[in-house]
This record gives sequence, C-alpha cells and structure tokens, in this order.
Amino acid sequence: MDGGLEVAGAYGLTLSTALPVSSGGTGAKTAADAVKNLGALPANGTAVAATKLATARKIAGVAFDGTKDISLSSENVNAIQRDVCSVAGFVSGNNNDPYMRHATSNEVVGLARRDWVGNNFATTTLLSNTDAATRNWANRDLRNDIYAYGNNRYIYDVQRGSQALENAGWTAQQNWEAPTGCFMTGLNIRPDLGDCRMMGKYYRALMVRTASGSWRQVGN
Repeated sequence: MDGGLEVAGAYGLTLSTALPVSSGGTGAKTAADAVKNLGALPANGTAVAATKLATARKIAGVAFDGTKDISLSSENVNAIQRDVCSVAGFVSGNNNDPYMRHATSNEVVGLARRDWVGNNFATTTLLSNTDAATRNWANRDLRNDIYAYGNNRYIYDVQRGSQALENAGWTAQQNWEAPTGCFMTGLNIRPDLGDCRMMGKYYRALMVRTASGSWRQVGN
C-alpha cells in the first residue's frame, strides 16, 4: 500500500508481522511488548533513573543520592543543643543582649556576655581585695578561674567520716563536746559502773566533697 492507512475506531486490528519502530511502528504485535520496546512506563510505574540521583548531592554536608534517608546532627546544621530551649539569639540583633527562650514556659532568659562577667565579677564582695588584684578575669579562661575559686566554697556531696570513740578508758567526765566538724552518733555504756559520767561517746566527722572531687572535713 502506497498511501497511508487510517483506522477510525477500535476494530481489533491485528498485525501478523510487527511493524518496526524505524517505520513508525512499535516493533511488537502486542500492547505489552510495545510498552517495553518504546520504554514507556506502566501504570503507577517508576522510572529506574528516578530512584537514584545520577550525581549525588550533599545536604548540610551529608551525601544524599536519593536511595535512602540521611541523618543530620546539630553539627551538620550548626544548631545549639536544645535541652528545652526553643531558640537562642540576640534581642533586636544586638550582640550585647544575648538570650534563650524556654520551650515550655516561653520565658526569655537573658545571658551575660563573657567580657561583662570578666569585668564585673572580680569587683563583687565574693572576692577579697587581694583576689581581685591578682586575678585578671578578662584576659584568662574565666571557666578555670571560677572552677578554682569555687573549689574552696561549693560542695557537691556530703558523707560521714570514720567512727571514733571518746572516753574509751571509762574515766569520769563532767563535760564533753564533739570535736569541731564532728557530731555524736552513739553511746558506749558499762552498766556495772553505774555512773553516766563514764560513758563512752561515738562520734564522726562531717565530710564534704569539693569541685575538685576531694573530700574535706567540715571546720578543717
């Protein structure tokens, strides 16, 4: 046939020989084979090239090629550790006025600048004149200064010291008081003596642990 063949409507035309693609056909005798030959997608199908990026890209420094989920840490997105903090920043962009906002109460908590603490902390009554004169708070690691200063003034744990016995020789005593930093924990009585002045007294020291981790007796 030299002319074009036009078929109007569905007449169930069946080809005995597949018409090649080069001649404008599908190269197939069935619709299913035609879809394969022409590279068409079936219904709800996904192209192979769509499951993976031809060139992998990075999201916040983490490689992503589309084949699996990725995880971003706070380091990847340059974020602060939240810990019930919804946002941190500067009031009206002023770097002299840093703040954080509490995620639950929505309360704004103002923060002190490092240089402000360094310039003002040494002038408070917490430091003696000698301390203030020898500490250059603004030009050294403030955290180490506070740690060393607080080691002698703040406690992190409390416990009883070793047990001691007063009047182990059963001598008569008129008055007795536990040593400085100690407290009485019990009595040692000899009923046969019949004299309360000859009782033995157990006592222990009250121990506190400082910031450095060392234990110290109260009053010593």
